[in-house]
Amino acid sequence: MSDFYQQILLNSGYLPGRALVQARGSIGGHRYVFVKLQMSGKDALVFPTSGGIVKNPFKGNARAFAGTLAEYIPSNGSNGSEIRILKSYAVAKATTGSTDIDIYLKRDGYSLIPFVGDILMVAPSTLTGKGTAVTVTAVEKANDETAGDVWKVTLSATIGSLTTSSVLVEAKEVGSNKEAMVTNPNSYLPCDFDFVFDPAASEDDFDGARYLITPALALGDVFLYEDRMQPLSAALKALNKSKVKVGLTFKIDETMPKFDFNNSRYARFFSDKTNQRFLQSFVNTEGLLYTNYGWYKTQGVKAGAPTPTAPNGIATFSVKGRDLKAAPLMDLRAPLGDSNQMDKDGLYWYTASIPDFIAPGFVETAMEREAKEQQFELFGNDADLVAAWVHTLQSQLDSADATMNFMTAQLMSKGNIDYRNIARGIQIPLHKADIPDENFTKAGTKVWTDAECKILSQMAEKEKKYREKWGYEGAMEWQVTRKMFYEVMLQNAEVKELIESFKKNPLAYIATTATAPTTRELFLAAFRDYPGVSPIEIVEERERNLTNTGDTFVQGWDDKIAVLRPAGYACEFEYTNNLDKQMFDKYGSSVITKIFAQANDGLCTIVNTTTNNGLYKEWHTDVMMSACPALKTFRNHVIVDTSQADD
Repeated sequence: MSDFYQQILLNSGYLPGRALVQARGSIGGHRYVFVKLQMSGKDALVFPTSGGIVKNPFKGNARAFAGTLAEYIPSNGSNGSEIRILKSYAVAKATTGSTDIDIYLKRDGYSLIPFVGDILMVAPSTLTGKGTAVTVTAVEKANDETAGDVWKVTLSATIGSLTTSSVLVEAKEVGSNKEAMVTNPNSYLPCDFDFVFDPAASEDDFDGARYLITPALALGDVFLYEDRMQPLSAALKALNKSKVKVGLTFKIDETMPKFDFNNSRYARFFSDKTNQRFLQSFVNTEGLLYTNYGWYKTQGVKAGAPTPTAPNGIATFSVKGRDLKAAPLMDLRAPLGDSNQMDKDGLYWYTASIPDFIAPGFVETAMEREAKEQQFELFGNDADLVAAWVHTLQSQLDSADATMNFMTAQLMSKGNIDYRNIARGIQIPLHKADIPDENFTKAGTKVWTDAECKILSQMAEKEKKYREKWGYEGAMEWQVTRKMFYEVMLQNAEVKELIESFKKNPLAYIATTATAPTTRELFLAAFRDYPGVSPIEIVEERERNLTNTGDTFVQGWDDKIAVLRPAGYACEFEYTNNLDKQMFDKYGSSVITKIFAQANDGLCTIVNTTTNNGLYKEWHTDVMMSACPALKTFRNHVIVDTSQADD
């Protein structure tokens, strides 16, 4: 038989002209097994919407016959459906049990073939019962004078006394107190299936075969000839005794597949220690999570590499900067003349440590988990459970983004990050950028809220001053808050005069009326050619501040502050590798499970923890972040306090 399939599989190929390939072999016969009841169309076999991959294929050339029972495990949304074939074998000859490791199984051309490497156990008295499982070490065809044609099977250890009424089944693993491979037979093979290729040895084996089968569901309208089926254990017969017509028919009493909560995506988020990549691949799903607080991402970019953490657990970064200066014209020289010595511009830097943050955590108790298991078993779909968890995760990632928003706004408008009276953790100032004192300035002749203040003129004067100071003619920009723009600038007399003049320009092509309010678009159109003032960017940033004493909203960027700076990114987002993961991977407790994943472009770490809380387990989801903004343009970053006039 082995030679037969080698001839087919190894010697097949391109054959020019006419060719006849002949071979001979046998892997079993064929017989009808389903009872065709004369009823309506309801007696037809019913199939699920999708098949599945056979997770326990035969280890050699074999046939699984029509009517063979199987366990169908539906897809949980990320993994495909699975099929586990119920491999059962009838004992052909009794053994003593205490000493016999050679046993004899029925061989009639319609029984499943055992193979070396199979794991067998005596069928438990209940479908979910447990027993001793051993490995098959040798298989040979034999003819016994009393039992007839048999498979002589050698086991790695004894499994107890066997009688001719004993049934062996495949087990999940070797050892004592082990489960059978199939604990919920809920489907049949609708026809014969041949296994002729070497199966994949593991998930990473891409050369081995994977078998896909669509089984027929074990519904009430399906009857089979019991005596033509595989050997049935006492547990299966007991399950269906009210349905069995002795010697004629057999039917499963389960009408729908049983869903295993532990195979759901939701359960694997917390417990899949063997596949740490599952949670990460799920989080990476496009369109799953959104950035709802993303203003900070318009102001800077993530650092190219993480900042190393010192042995004391602190990660300290340095930000370097140079003064912006116009480059001088080149010197005219005589042939072979030397260059003049360049003035060495000063190099400036400041240092700070990266803080650690954690969002409010998700906690699930044992009672809450039990309710979810019941829901899953009832409906067989974890979509609602996953959606609820993703909603929680989205809120936690929103907290991280809001934190980066707040810190970035503080740093850019004040030159420092201060976490006093913020959130419910440690209350300390974080770091200060080394902005020159002369870059902190006042509004000009009048404060911006003064009705007589000429805001645009004062902005032009301020920008001219610093450009001349630096000798810089590159692109710059102004930044103000939404409130400052709409409630102060658009109400300013000078601004209104500019807009009215623009509206009277016949080339303006702006449809408006004398009584229409001043809009942002109208201002930008009128302001486009205003001399001496760089483009204005509106900062829209506001965050919820939940503290131990209150629940309010805060802004990192004070409304009275305007900023003048070089155009482009002002910040770089410094980060360090999560210390929790490093420590748990090295020193973590064996009774606690932690699953880690990265999110938010690597700035955040998702941690799913299964832990003990007294007598029962708890499941936690936390989002941690070890990151903060650093001001890259601090030497040329001008902060204008519009609420104070110049002396």
